[in-house]
Amino acid sequence: MIEEDYSERRVDVRYKNDLTAEYKLFGEDFDLLSFQYKKARTKDISKRGVCLQVDAVIREGDVMRLDLEIEERKKINTFGEVEWCRKVNEGYIAGISFISLSPHDSETLSEYLRMLN
Repeated sequence: MIEEDYSERRVDVRYKNDLTAEYKLFGEDFDLLSFQYKKARTKDISKRGVCLQVDAVIREGDVMRLDLEIEERKKINTFGEVEWCRKVNEGYIAGISFISLSPHDSETLSEYLRMLN
């Protein structure tokens, strides 16, 4: 199903979905001892980014390591930048733009998006 909200700001079609995600933030408060993955769920996805449901606010401009579980044996491991974050009833949602995708991850994502279409 195609997500229509905020379509005027988007370049690519976003598809609603619900995937398991994990992320690690790189920021001013970076501490190697507490550098652990945090759990998240996806709300929608496109070829250039993803909307995440997260438990705590994250700052615009922060960079993260992001792992998305597409299927049991297929994952996308990339880096993303926080474009925005806002409070919702269930916690927070954040728009993440992909910074870089390996050729393999780019193909995995393209296959997944074709399946959603």
